[in-house]
Formats: sequence, structure tokens, C-alpha cells
Amino acid sequence: MNAAAPLAGVRVLDATTTVAGMTATMLLGDLGAEVVRWAEPELLAPGEVMWDRNKRVVPPSQRAFTAALAGCDVLVTTAEETGELVDPGSCGPRLVHLEMPPVLASVTAGPRAYEAMLLAEMGVAGRQSSHSGAPVDVVVPFASYMQGIWAATAAAAALVERDRSGLGQHVLVDARHGALAAATTTLLLDPAAPASNTAVGPHGPTPNYAPYLCSDGHWTFLAALSPKFQRAAFAVLGIPEVMDDPRIAGDGSRFFHPDNQHWVRARIAAAFRTGSREHWLGALTAAGVPCGPVGEVEDWLQHPQMVAIGQHVEVTDPEVGPATMPGVPVTFSRSLPPAPVARELAPSFDGWHGPGREVAAADEATGAAVAPVTGSGPLAGVRVLDLGTVVAGPFAGSLLADLGADVIKVEPLDGDPFRPMGALYNRGHRAIAIDLRSDAGRETLLRMVEHADVVLDNFRPGVREKLGIDHASLELRNPAVISASITGFGTVGPIGGNPGFDPVLQAMSGMMSLQGGAAEPVFHTVAANDLSAGVATTLAVCAALLARATSGIGQQVSTSLAAVSAYMLCGELVAYEGRGPVPRGGRDHPGPDPLSRFYAASDGWVRVHAADAAVLVRAGLLTDPGLPAEALAGEVAAAVSALSCDAVVRALHGAGGHGVRARTSADLANDPALLASAHLESVVRSDGKRFVLPGKRARFSRTERDHELTFCGLGEHTEVVLRETGLAPEEIEQLRADGTVLASSAPFWFDIAAYR
Repeated sequence: MNAAAPLAGVRVLDATTTVAGMTATMLLGDLGAEVVRWAEPELLAPGEVMWDRNKRVVPPSQRAFTAALAGCDVLVTTAEETGELVDPGSCGPRLVHLEMPPVLASVTAGPRAYEAMLLAEMGVAGRQSSHSGAPVDVVVPFASYMQGIWAATAAAAALVERDRSGLGQHVLVDARHGALAAATTTLLLDPAAPASNTAVGPHGPTPNYAPYLCSDGHWTFLAALSPKFQRAAFAVLGIPEVMDDPRIAGDGSRFFHPDNQHWVRARIAAAFRTGSREHWLGALTAAGVPCGPVGEVEDWLQHPQMVAIGQHVEVTDPEVGPATMPGVPVTFSRSLPPAPVARELAPSFDGWHGPGREVAAADEATGAAVAPVTGSGPLAGVRVLDLGTVVAGPFAGSLLADLGADVIKVEPLDGDPFRPMGALYNRGHRAIAIDLRSDAGRETLLRMVEHADVVLDNFRPGVREKLGIDHASLELRNPAVISASITGFGTVGPIGGNPGFDPVLQAMSGMMSLQGGAAEPVFHTVAANDLSAGVATTLAVCAALLARATSGIGQQVSTSLAAVSAYMLCGELVAYEGRGPVPRGGRDHPGPDPLSRFYAASDGWVRVHAADAAVLVRAGLLTDPGLPAEALAGEVAAAVSALSCDAVVRALHGAGGHGVRARTSADLANDPALLASAHLESVVRSDGKRFVLPGKRARFSRTERDHELTFCGLGEHTEVVLRETGLAPEEIEQLRADGTVLASSAPFWFDIAAYR
């Protein structure tokens, strides 16, 4: 029997003003929360047709705000002015206040310019691969979308904790958190190293993980990242000798070495030019090599696979009429969210109607909870078995650990093959190595499941069933268990069983062609699909835990790289009659026009934005505001080149414009402010080498995680986890002797792997 939506009864007051805020509350509404948006009803951006779905949009007034706040469970704010209306701290101990500050004053410049400023300040623009090595203006607001989905996840985690304690709290997920989450792939930093060299072309540094032009003028993305896929791909392309060339010597990690990038890329490119895209896609797919066509964003929701997995949704908006948009990025086997509906433009709001969500009793006078939980994260006490490999699965586990869960990485005896390159995604885990292909290994895992709350995986469809660890098998041992799966394309549809890699979905969804514009497609350094799949899974797990608190039973939740690719393009995919064109990039895209773009200063790059040319005149960067665009850009470039970045920023701000220095990876690694705020933190390798990496991705006023997320070696915690599971010492020793489990005390050696 299907239960209510996972967030049924949760009431959300949306007082946000940013893309990130609107998407966060949209996702809470998608999962069944009742959302009232306190805002003017006019449409300011095409994406709002989607971002305000499942919401009642009420014109702002003190009366409406007070009426909504009185009965809400979650208050979501992005602007400081909301604090002038009410002090959230006076609203009783149950309120979860999710604050999502944009952190940059340039939010007043508009969503696109703001995103550009944010990505410049947080080093994302400077880390994008390009021909020139200059920072690149990224046209899709990845940081805002990531801040939105992660903030929704943090709020859901706070609700899970509130169901235990009866207490709400303040949750902070700011724009820097969003940008750093989006850039996680490149955020294992050496503070002693120079800035990364990004002048490797727009297809990235790894030639076997890049798009190629075929004989018919169409592009195909080749995703042969592992040795297995590399050998198969080179055989199909007719160049098997590349793998055994002395410069590679069978070691796939050597492909992205600077000495090998160009000659390997030339060999692969020459092979692709001998056949059509249809030919190569067929041959590579038949050989099991991940690949995909570079498509256009306008076509993505019409793809038969997207239709099959529910990512083609049609609603009738009260202002623009019929509209098409992506669906909900996560699915639930029991707590089914309602189908998305168009926003309701309500003339007023008098209060909530019907029952809300009941939580554990608390003392209203003192705020004391029945079972207070502090200092270890909102998900303290939740145990997760993470069977994930490569990026998306382990990243979900790491995020759950960041929220306080006890996460155990369950991997084969020879380890997750992506361990050497994926240290960041495995942080915060304990580790156990088991041979799940054996009967004894499978039984050992099932005994662990009896003591677990969540089991994660990102296997291809059918693998769990083959191993005997599908959800039906797991719930026989633990009816309350939640299983969470990530696939490439879902489990149904014409390509539901295909392997999926982040850049394959970048290619197929139109992300690459959107950034490249009229030039060649661009492989985004931001792993938008892998990372957002990890976050979406974490959101689904938190929602399922909340649903389980009411029903007492678990369920299966899932997402796919295809589904999250639609979320990470949500504003770009919304379509309706009369919608304007989706912004596109170009070769080493510096920005949309001479008034809003990157310019080279005397000591680096600066992102400039001016509402009109008069601003640049007042800033002393332009003499004639009537110049044609090309001449205007040339004069501004000359003026900026003679000044420092700081001088340009000061001049712009003094003239009513906006500017920010484009920072590099080295700048981030040595920023004391980001370290002091815990956006970044230091770790020390076993040899004493210091690295900088992402810190706490969200801040909780009452249940802040106070322990360090460490790295674990293969099988490092096998014995202790099996003892916790209830196995006797002689049983553990027998499993070791049989080769069913591996126990090791060797520390995990991690290093930077610049494969993208």
C-alpha cells in the first residue's frame, strides 16, 4: 500500500529571492510539503514557471507573512530584509529556519551576472578548461542549482532530527556552500602548488574522456575512463596499440599527463573522423563502452528515455499557459509524491488549513526536548551501508556522513577502482571489504543490513538482483531498511540499462553545446550530473527517513544521472510559447557582452558587470559610451589591463557597477577566510603533506557535526564493523581465512588526480 508523500504535512514558508532559494522550496514542494511563497506574482525569469510549481504565490504583506509563519514548519529566507519583518527565534522551538544568503552584493545585478560573480570568486570559472586558460563564464547556473538541492537536503535532515527531539533549529547553506559543492571534483587542493593549468582546450585534459567530431559533422562523447573501457574503445577505434605504447604502458592514469594529452587526442580524433556518429555510437555501445551523442538542450525532454522516466512534465501556468518542464529528480517506491502542478497565484493568505505534521513532544516554555541530540549532526544514529563506486554513490555516502550518519563503505576485496582518483567522495566513511559474489559474503552483508537504516548503491540495473541484494531481499531481513539506488538512465525506457557517466549526460542533455554555442562543445569541469545525483540521493534518503518515522517501514528510493541532468538544467529546459532564447556561450566564453564579461587586469582577471556604458565611464574604464561593441570592449580591456584587480573592483563599485576578482585554485587553497568559516578545511596525509578540501557543507545551530571526516583504507574497519554486527571472533576469523573478507590496517594514500 502506498503511503502519503514523504513530506506530507510539512508546511514551508518561502520568503526567497534567488534562484537557489526558489529551487530549494520547489523541491520540498515536489516531495509533498505545502509551500506558500511570499512574493510578487510577476514572472521575472522563465525558470520561475517551474521553480514556483506546487506553491501558492501570495503578494507580500506583513499580515500574510505573519499568518504563514505562525503555522509553518520550515521558513526559508535568502534576503536580510526578511529579518525586519519577524525574528524567527520568537516563533517557538519547532521551527526549522533555513537561511540561504547569496553572500555577494552583486545579486542586485540579476541572476546571470550574480552567478558569474559567484563562480569567479569561488574559483569555478578559473578552473574551467579552455584554449586560452582564461576564466570562462559558465552559462548554466550550476552553483545556484546545487545550493538549492543541497539546502533542501539540509532542511530535510533537520526535520528528521526534529521528529526525534521535537526541536527545530537554524540551518545555514549559503552561496559559497553551493559553489564549493558544485566544484567538489576539483577541490582536493595543494596549498603549496601553483594554480592549475587550464589551457588544455575545452575538452579537458583527458583525451579518452572527451568529445570528438565524426565524419558527418556530429560530435560524440567518449567516456573511456577506466582501463577496461580504454582497451575496448581503442580496439573499436582501430588503434589498440595506444594502450601499450611505452608512454602509456597500460596505465590509464597516464593519459591525462601533459606529455601524453596531445598525441593521444590526435590519434583518437583521426579515428573518429573515419566514420559517422551513428556508426561509432553503435560500435562503441556494442563493445560496452560508455558514450553518447552531443545533443541540444531544446531536444532533451523529448528524448524517449526522458519521457519514460517521468522527466517530461506538462502543466498549464496561470500566466504563460501550457508549459513543459522537468519532473521530480527522485522517486519513491511507497511514499509517492504528487505529480507536479502549476503555481497558484493566490490573492491572499489567511492561514494554514488542515492538520500539519506532528512531532515528538517538547516543553514549549523551555524548549527542552524529550531526546535532545547535539554535537554530532542531524542524522546522528543513522547507519548507512554504502556499496557505491566511482563518484555519485560514494559522494552520497560522504554527504550523509557530513550530516552525522555512520557510513560504512562496503567494497570488493580489491577495492573501489576509483579510490585513487576519488578520495574526496569517500571521505567520512568507515571501510569493510567483502566478496559479495560468494554466499558467505552475501550472507555477511545481509546480517549487516539487519542493523542498518540505509543501503546505497550505484550499480547498473540488474546487478543488485544478480547479487541477491535487491530491495526485496534486503527488506526480508529488515522491513525498515531504506535502499537508495543511482543509475545512469533509470531502469525503464529504451536505454534504461546503459551505463551512465557524468559527461555522457552533459553531452546528451545539451550542457556541452549550450556552453560552446556556435563553437565546439565544452566539457564542463564541474561534474554537474555526478555530484547532483549524490545530493539528490541524500535528499531522497532524508525524505524517506522522515516518512519512515510515521509509517515504520522502509522503501526504495532512486535517481539517475539522466533525471538530475534535467534538474541541473531546469531553468533552461522550461518551454512555453513566447519564451525567449536560452543563453548560450561560445569559444572560451568571456561573458554575454562587453558590459558583462571577464577582463584581464595587471595581476589577474576580473569579472565586470555594468547596467549600461555610463557606469564604465564613471568608473574611468571608458571614454565614449556610444562606441560599437567591439571597440567598447577593446577600450575597456586596455583600461583594465593597466590596473590591478582590486583597483578595477573599487572603481566599479564606486560607479554603481559590480566586479569581483576571478580566483584560482591556489587562491582558494590559501584563503584564510574560507578556512576560518569552515567552508574549506585542512587535512594531513600520513606523510605529513597538507591538503585543503571542502569543509562543512551546511551549518546547524543545535546539531552541528563536531567530529572530523577522515579517510579510510581498504578493509580498515572490517573487524570492528563485523563485531558490531554481532559476529563472533571465530566467525570473523573464518571469513578471513576463506577469503570472504579483507581486514587491513594500511592507511589510505590519497593524492590529487587532475583528470578533468
